Amino acid sequence: MVACALASKLARIAWALATKHTRFDAGPDTLPA
Repeated sequence: MVACALASKLARIAWALATKHTRFDAGPDTLPA
């Protein structure tokens, strides 16, 4: 269960970094909000 929680947390952080990176590259117009 601990490994699953860690994997989920890491995936969330990686996804946040990835979306932030693409946001900086493409510009604020690509934001869904």
